Amino acid sequence: MICPKCGSTIQEGHLYCETCGEEIRIVPDFDATVDENINISFTDEYDTAGVIQELSKVATKEIAKEIDIEATKEININSVKHTSIDRLDDKKPDDKIVIKALVIAGAVCLVIVFLVLMINRRINDYYSIDKQYEKAFDYFESEQYDESVKILKHAHSIDSEDIRISILLSDNYYMLGKYDESNAVLYELINQNDDRNIYERIIKNYEALNDYSSISKLLNDINDEEILNIYKQYKVSNVSFSVESGVYDSKQTVVLSSDEESTIYYTLDGQNADENALLYNGPIELEAGEYIINAVAINKFGVKSENTIAEYTIDYFVPDAPIIKTTGGTYNVPTPIEADFADYEVCYYTIDGEDPTIEDEKYIGPIPMYIGKHTYKFAVISNKGVSSDVVSVDISLEMVVLLDMETATNAIINWKKLSGSTDYSYKCEQACVTNNSTYYIINEYDESDEEKEPTGNHYAVDVLNGLSYKAILNKSTGKYTLEALR
Repeated sequence: MICPKCGSTIQEGHLYCETCGEEIRIVPDFDATVDENINISFTDEYDTAGVIQELSKVATKEIAKEIDIEATKEININSVKHTSIDRLDDKKPDDKIVIKALVIAGAVCLVIVFLVLMINRRINDYYSIDKQYEKAFDYFESEQYDESVKILKHAHSIDSEDIRISILLSDNYYMLGKYDESNAVLYELINQNDDRNIYERIIKNYEALNDYSSISKLLNDINDEEILNIYKQYKVSNVSFSVESGVYDSKQTVVLSSDEESTIYYTLDGQNADENALLYNGPIELEAGEYIINAVAINKFGVKSENTIAEYTIDYFVPDAPIIKTTGGTYNVPTPIEADFADYEVCYYTIDGEDPTIEDEKYIGPIPMYIGKHTYKFAVISNKGVSSDVVSVDISLEMVVLLDMETATNAIINWKKLSGSTDYSYKCEQACVTNNSTYYIINEYDESDEEKEPTGNHYAVDVLNGLSYKAILNKSTGKYTLEALR
């Protein structure tokens, strides 16, 4: 072996040069370029063939360089000992040089094999859905949502139909507050799966956005009764009408209905209804004319139903209103109250201020005046149930009397007790003038009847002397005929 420093011959087995003291190294220093080239194996491209090729070049250059160094040293030594340059052609590198080269090449080969195995493993993991899902899930669990999304996007590019990847991706978007992105992923899954978990996640995103209208629209496409029951508060039924659209020859009463917790708004001219329209709080009475009712229901979340429309034509005869002939005001002497209307019409009246209906008293003739202050209302109602305009008059009867109403009523009650009758009650309600005298009118009611309807029996008591009579009313004239009590 030749000393690389001074060129002296070193005896076999010696570890240093006896001439200059240079230490002999069996394996030369490895070039730093080897490490640099090894690192390329862990790039994102995973170019296995390129890595092997580069490492082979490195190994070849390293071996050639070692051989060249040793050969050069050998030539320099021999040039000192021999004057003839032609003898250089006969010189060969020392066998140990070859051994060194083989050791280097073997080490490089081992590194190459190791790197190839690592790269293959990395490549397999990179394209493994299960490995990518596990890695993304770990990031999700550690709340590193952005990192998890990156991995899931790559995994989705490998297999776009793996529902695990899509579900976890939507969950990451939800945690990042990207609710629209989360739903974009989930809506793609609806086309592939009718999974309750998917719908629940979509609804959860809409809840976070306070987008309750979209929840309602989604529920319209769901047939799962359990889901519909869970989220029924977001669903609003369209408004229904109690009367179908059509042409009618009588007044109509239309009832609108929807879900119990919804509020109904409507219009009568066909315009779309919203929260600024008429608030529905009871049946809609349709008089003669044409109507287009447009209604919408709105729940507490602000979710609106679809606008529903019904069209009506009410075509009927509206009677003329009756004429009240008795003037309003205060009276001291009872005067029958009269109204005028056509003979073929039917008039109804009330004394309590309510509008007359066909359930109230018919006006047949002048009405004996009621004691105290009352509002008398009259209306003509056709056989179709169509009412004329309601007319009214305020009248107060305040008489100057010696006998009060209670005493007059008790006089009749005591007389009835003597006759053994106890199933009736009596009220002093009206007054009349007969034979130039003023009388209280006491009306009889049937106590055995739940409604306590009037029996039609009337009694009269003179307001001055207290004499009692049976009073027979002529309904066509509004006058009483008196008979002595027996």
